[in-house]
Amino acid sequence: MTEIAVGQCLVALQAAIRSGMDTAQAKELRARYVSLAENGRVSLDVYNELARTIFKRMGRPDLGIEFGSNVRQVLPYFIGDFSPVTHTLKDAIQNILINSQMRCSHNHNASLHVWFDDAILRSPINHAEGDLQLFYEDLFVSSWLHVFRESGVRQFQSFTISFRQPRQPWHARLEEAFDARFQWSAPETRIQFPAMLLHHEFNMDRFNLESLPQKLERTVLEKTMGASDYVDRVIRYMLRSILHEKVASPNATEMARLMHTSASTLRRRLADAGWAYQKLLDHVRAILAASLLESRLMSTKEVAHYLGFTDTGNFRRAFKTWTGHSPAQYVKLKRAA
Repeated sequence: MTEIAVGQCLVALQAAIRSGMDTAQAKELRARYVSLAENGRVSLDVYNELARTIFKRMGRPDLGIEFGSNVRQVLPYFIGDFSPVTHTLKDAIQNILINSQMRCSHNHNASLHVWFDDAILRSPINHAEGDLQLFYEDLFVSSWLHVFRESGVRQFQSFTISFRQPRQPWHARLEEAFDARFQWSAPETRIQFPAMLLHHEFNMDRFNLESLPQKLERTVLEKTMGASDYVDRVIRYMLRSILHEKVASPNATEMARLMHTSASTLRRRLADAGWAYQKLLDHVRAILAASLLESRLMSTKEVAHYLGFTDTGNFRRAFKTWTGHSPAQYVKLKRAA
């Protein structure tokens, strides 16, 4: 499916809410949202909540259920629009201001302002009404915060983040991810932070157009360098099975079928390279899970679903077997490091 801009999707939503949708239209709209989420363009939490609200209004709350199995969250959609000449956080933010205005100029009513202490830059990112307004607030505030974090900002205690909307249940993850001062039901939506951060170096090498699966594949392959060509090939097939086919624990028979060989040959050749099949699989899954947890882009539940686990408890137990720590303990240790 052709990638659809966020703004286009929201225009469709506004029209749908006002005019009503039949089941076929709703499924098409849902497909567009899933396509966006799978391309790593938006925060899934807000889409989930928005989708449930819309489908409930339509009298079809069951249509929103499938969103829970499409857990994809990476950097905000405008990252790909940054110019290669971007060097500082200020440069990056100025790019966002331009891109955001261009993408959202068709909407109306409230504005989102980004404040830089004494030096104020304002981004008039317009909102729609009601639930779409909540969606836009969450999307853009989350996006700005992710840009700060990915530019190297690690401490947010000096940030004040104000929302016009009341605190919603899904905001707990936002508060957990960013140790900033949050204000709810405020007169306006804004982010206030020390102006000195504007000169923080922004490493553009971290932002490329890879999808989340591609980034994870690259991470695993980098951390398993030195393995034989055959082991490298098996790892690539494991990644394909886990990330693209959502099989949490592909067995040797399934893997052999993908590789057009027999399970016995697969096990023998891995043994010749010093690996047992299950040990290699656990090694790959541990790197994937740890990478996602360290990124703090997903909750433990979302990581579990993303890696193909249907039960979060099973994922927690598996992760502790792989690493010796529960997901929560692992994240806490990484934060303290």
